[in-house]
This record gives sequence, C-alpha cells and structure tokens, in this order.
Amino acid sequence: MQEIQELTSALYEYAAKNGFSSDSDDPHALMEMIYFMTDKAVGGDSEAGFLLGRYILVTSNAPEDVAFAAQLLTEAAIQGYAPAKDYLQEIGMSGDSLAPNEVDWDEMMQKAESGDVEAQYQMGLSFMPLDDGKDADFTKAFEWFRQAVERRILSGAGDTVFEDIAV
Repeated sequence: MQEIQELTSALYEYAAKNGFSSDSDDPHALMEMIYFMTDKAVGGDSEAGFLLGRYILVTSNAPEDVAFAAQLLTEAAIQGYAPAKDYLQEIGMSGDSLAPNEVDWDEMMQKAESGDVEAQYQMGLSFMPLDDGKDADFTKAFEWFRQAVERRILSGAGDTVFEDIAV
C-alpha cells in the first residue's frame, strides 16, 4: 500500500511540474492525472512513461493494463531513460535482446516455453502494437508477461513490484 501511495505522489508531482492541475477535492482528479500522464507518455515523455508504467503494474492486473505498462517501461528504456532500464533489469526483463527483425523467433519461443524470463518478456512485447501495422494481441502479450512475472516471483530473484499483481 505504501508503494502505491509513493507512486501516486510521484505521478502527481511530475504531472504538476508539467502543467497538470486539479482540485484536490475532485474525486476524478486521479483519473484525469492518469489521462494527462498517458498523453505525455504516448507523446514520448520517457519519465512519464516510466512513472505511469510502474504505477499501472502495481495497481492493475487487467491483461491490457499490464501489457500497456510493459510497453511504456520498454519504450522509456529504449529512449535511454536510465531508471526505466534499471527497473526492467531489476525485475529480470532487460529488453536487451536483438532488434525484432534479427530475432530467431523459433529459438525465442523455445526459450520462453522452457521458462527463460527474458524470452517470455520478449514474446510478450512481440504481441504489443507497434508502428509496423501488425495488430496487437493483448491476451497473448499478457500471458507471456504473466509467465515472466510468475517465474520471476517463484525464483525469488530480487524484490519486485510485480508481487502485488495477482498472477
């Protein structure tokens, strides 16, 4: 619960520094702030993507939300945002694999099916919407992300925010 409060405060603080304002008594303020941060993140703001991605992972277990959070975190890391890179490495999902057109997907699938967390993460990303015109499949993306998270928790490798997500 403390982590949710800390992440919520960080989101509000960052949003306020970037022009967001709301009435603190407004019951819709949190949702408005999340929409504001989503616009910032989708627009390429890597810090907004990092903060929002972590917040979503802690507060939601809906397949499309977890997949979206993973996408936000990955995009922030690709943009060079160090905290996102560090966080993904901390939870065992570094995103350091080859570019999609250089990946041997049969080999990646074999690794993922055998329990390789990084391969499971990459398989999840492969079902996310990209600018290549490919349709997203949030159900498949979520399933691979769920397996990666579950494997990470069962291995006990590091403290992870995913422990709050029902898998």
